[in-house]
Amino acid sequence: QEAFECSEDIFRLPKRPGSNSALKPLPDEILKAKDLKDFRNSLKSKLYASKRMELYRCKRLKAESKPTESKESFQNRLMDMIEEKRDEEAEKLKDRYEKMLQRLDDRYKRALQKLEKEQEDVNAAAASSIIDAGIAILGAFFGGKRSGASKMGSAIKGGSRALKERADVKRAKEALEQIEKRVENLKNELEEKIDLLDEKYSMQNFPVETFYIKPRKSDISIKNICIHWVWESR
Repeated sequence: QEAFECSEDIFRLPKRPGSNSALKPLPDEILKAKDLKDFRNSLKSKLYASKRMELYRCKRLKAESKPTESKESFQNRLMDMIEEKRDEEAEKLKDRYEKMLQRLDDRYKRALQKLEKEQEDVNAAAASSIIDAGIAILGAFFGGKRSGASKMGSAIKGGSRALKERADVKRAKEALEQIEKRVENLKNELEEKIDLLDEKYSMQNFPVETFYIKPRKSDISIKNICIHWVWESR
């Protein structure tokens, strides 16, 4: 006999035929059977051979869907897992680069303080050399050649010191510029790595595949076996 699935609750089906209706006789195999145990076993074998559960999995995340979970719900759950992993990795990146940027910020502050000091030294040295040069010129006119020569020598030394201080200022400025460039490079590097994370954790890199689970015979439980007549109009 042909079998089919009944989607209705069998306990709510009418227990008696309607008016102007007749019941077809039962098949011989049912009439001859002492009980319905053989039909129960036959149905169990049929279910074992033909039924299987459709599930979904993502091998990269080692995740599988639940028995009652739809593919869409499973994919939404995967998206949450992927986003969580991306955020964890992004947070680690952020912490590492924040430490590097903090060290550069400390170096920048020290370099800035040094630049300010060198600039003060340059101004002081320049003012001293100008004063010494003025005194040397006056000494040459009014204090004699020996005195003027001595003071002129001091003025020259003061000028040399001013030049050295200017060179120190230049080096201090270059050190600041190198730190600023390093900071900018780190920021660009971090942005590139964040972009790579977005690509790495794109949903298309986490394919979902379908797989099937067949039931074990020991897991198949048939609660009720009953006889049901199907309505046919004439």
